[in-house]
Amino acid sequence: MSENKKKKKSAANTAALLPMLVGGIGGFFIGIFLAKNGINKLPIPIWAELLFIIAVFCIIIVIHEAGHLVMGLATGYKFISFRVGPLTFIKEDGKIKLRLFTVMGTAGQCLLMPPETDSPENAPYFLYHLGGGLFNSVTAAICGLFMLITDSKTADLLLATAAVLSLFLGLTNLLPMGKAAANDGTNLYLLKKSPSLRIALYRQLYINGLLYQGVLPRDIPAEYFADVADDGKMGIHSCVMPMLKGSLAVDTKDFTAAQAEFEYILEDEKLIPIYRNECTCELIFCKIMNGASKEEIDELYDKTIQSYVKQTKSMLISKRRLLYAYNLILLGDEKAAEKEYEEAQKMRKTYPCKGELESELDIMEYIKEKRI
Repeated sequence: MSENKKKKKSAANTAALLPMLVGGIGGFFIGIFLAKNGINKLPIPIWAELLFIIAVFCIIIVIHEAGHLVMGLATGYKFISFRVGPLTFIKEDGKIKLRLFTVMGTAGQCLLMPPETDSPENAPYFLYHLGGGLFNSVTAAICGLFMLITDSKTADLLLATAAVLSLFLGLTNLLPMGKAAANDGTNLYLLKKSPSLRIALYRQLYINGLLYQGVLPRDIPAEYFADVADDGKMGIHSCVMPMLKGSLAVDTKDFTAAQAEFEYILEDEKLIPIYRNECTCELIFCKIMNGASKEEIDELYDKTIQSYVKQTKSMLISKRRLLYAYNLILLGDEKAAEKEYEEAQKMRKTYPCKGELESELDIMEYIKEKRI
């Protein structure tokens, strides 16, 4: 069996194992409840239990992201932002401020800036990535312990619910899923094997930290964008450095170089969907700026990408920039383009990443001047 087939089989086995683990341990908590209370009707109405599930899920997300935050800060990382749902707390000008911002496919996110070092391959990474799933697993254990000592049927039911949900989120983050999901467990597995990936993800986090501080990509030291030798173990994150280089080229208006980077990335058949969608959007933009025909753009701008752009344009200002160029340059629809321009300007009030915001608005001004 080839190495690739072995990896695919391992990822598939892990994915198949997850529901059995959750079901088994979940059954353990339910067993405790039944052993103590017997098979009777629920001690609370079903609608109350459903509301409790929703509330607990929100709390568990907070606990998960708090795990990343606590473990990151404990190993020298600096606070950038903390998001649960659309509520985003960011550090701006030395103060914590609230913004409304969402990221497709995520219920929460904790962004930290790694400590400065001349050896990024040796920078701390383990506890930062482990923290979320670890905190959820500990929460599940605590709920289980309280179930053993409480005499209340209602408390037993609520604790069992919280334990199962905590366990589910913890395991889905800690068990490596391979290409199925770039979760914390997958990242830890790949980071342990690949010094090159440790360098690439360190740079990604550090660049992201600078962007949140308002630094433009073109003003970030060039060494953070330098090539990293691929040791063949970077897995699903082998595109990190090309994506960073492509973003820098877009910021400096070198759309030919940017196009080459995104074309190179998209050659990877194993590219995970979120990366593929993002890189396709950037490739479409670069091709528009480089004078591609509408037929060539339409071939890339298929229903999948159209749907992705529609879903993310209110979250990511880069999609407003893409739609602005698409409408103004490719379609010649100045009215539709102006609408995208105005929507992008409105994002000044809420967009958390100042450097990215200013870069994107600058590119849109460049397009407007070029068009005139």
